[in-house]
Parts: sequence; C-alpha cells; structure tokens
Amino acid sequence: MRVLLDHNVNPRFARLLVGHDVSHTYKMGWAELLNGELIAEAENDGFEVMITADKNLQYQQSLKNRKISIIVLNSKRITWPHIEPLAPQVLQILDSSIPPGAFIVVNPQ
Repeated sequence: MRVLLDHNVNPRFARLLVGHDVSHTYKMGWAELLNGELIAEAENDGFEVMITADKNLQYQQSLKNRKISIIVLNSKRITWPHIEPLAPQVLQILDSSIPPGAFIVVNPQ
C-alpha cells in the first residue's frame, strides 16, 4: 500500500511499516501544504493512505468521494515514545482492507 506520513509524524515511523511504500511530506516537498491541498496532492500522486497526528483533521476535511483514507494517531503527544507503540496497530490496519475515504483513529492500548 502506498502511504504518506504527514509532517507531524516522525519520519522514523516509516521503518515500522514493513511491506508498504511509505513516503514523508518533507521528502515529497509538500510539508508546507495546507490539509486540503495536501490530501488532494497525495491522492493525485497515487497515495492510498495518509497517516497524521492531527486529531482535528477528521472534523476539518471531508473525504466523501475521495480515494485516499486517513489514519489518525491519537497519542497523548506526537513525540517518538508516544507514537512508536501505535505502529503495530497501524500496520494491522494497512494490512487489512481499508475502504476509500475512511478516517481511522488509532488509540494507545
């Protein structure tokens, strides 16, 4: 699956998503794009999923009629020690069938 990490997700998270083609907004030159523009660019470039730590994104953006899905990391903080433990759940979601236009929230266990 082709996955984009939002600018607020540590780039090291990509290494934990084994078996998937993961890029970061910085690598793509999209770090300065606003949410709606970023989603459109990612979708146009063939990304199937975007992973973000922006908890408000699902209330600010509609994915109706979109092909891309969003996974929201709902950790207490966006630092590495807080998001790294969420990787197994994210990997399980990526390995399953994600419907287009879905918002999926991953909570700490």
